[in-house]
Amino acid sequence: MLKAFVFLATVYTSHGPVVYVLDNSLTGEDCIARMQVGITPADVQAVRDERVKPDGMGDVPAVAPDLFGAVVSCEFDESDD
Repeated sequence: MLKAFVFLATVYTSHGPVVYVLDNSLTGEDCIARMQVGITPADVQAVRDERVKPDGMGDVPAVAPDLFGAVVSCEFDESDD
């Protein structure tokens, strides 16, 4: 089965949106299931421990934003990994 989706959490801060890729190489079904679960305590801890860093470029706050207010989404991964 093709695994080409990523699970994202976007937090809107005074610095602008901060996007985290919390899971990757997912099937469409797995990504939808991940969205239904939402943000987990393990996701929050991974961001706090800096095991998951913001994706992309831009002004990122010095302190990691609270993920429990994040908007979650699934996107097709078009990268050439």
